[in-house]
Amino acid sequence: MHRPLRESVDELHDIFAWQELRKVSKSLTFQYDKVIYLIDPTEENQRLVRQVVKVLDRPDGTIAIQYGHRKLEFKVFDKLEDVDQGQIIDNKRLGAVLKFAQAKQQQYDQQQTRSRSKKAPKRTAQQRAIRQLEEINPVLVHPEKFKPSTRKKP
Repeated sequence: MHRPLRESVDELHDIFAWQELRKVSKSLTFQYDKVIYLIDPTEENQRLVRQVVKVLDRPDGTIAIQYGHRKLEFKVFDKLEDVDQGQIIDNKRLGAVLKFAQAKQQQYDQQQTRSRSKKAPKRTAQQRAIRQLEEINPVLVHPEKFKPSTRKKP
């Protein structure tokens, strides 16, 4: 009745991911959803300058970067990331600037300014689609939980 899946779980996540194309800069960076991604500067990745990579925004919220069939290692530089309070050091010259930065950080925390861009896929729609898929056929969502029947039909 059912054939076993050929794709791994990671491949299935990539298939159902929101996919967008981004052009890599000279410094091996690109921006997606208010975040700058830094591709690891290996010798092989240096060839990606001004090339187009595919950003895979998976339904669980994780991000993967792909060039051709190859997954790329990357680091995230979040422009809206919180300031680590442990890194604030009392210094004669920097004291006023750090107090100002701390005050601004508290304002950002109160406003909760970190939000997804309007162009990004809505997580609620993705979660609703997964629930609908589970209702139709739970095997498609959780194939590892499927136990095939060994009984023959009469």
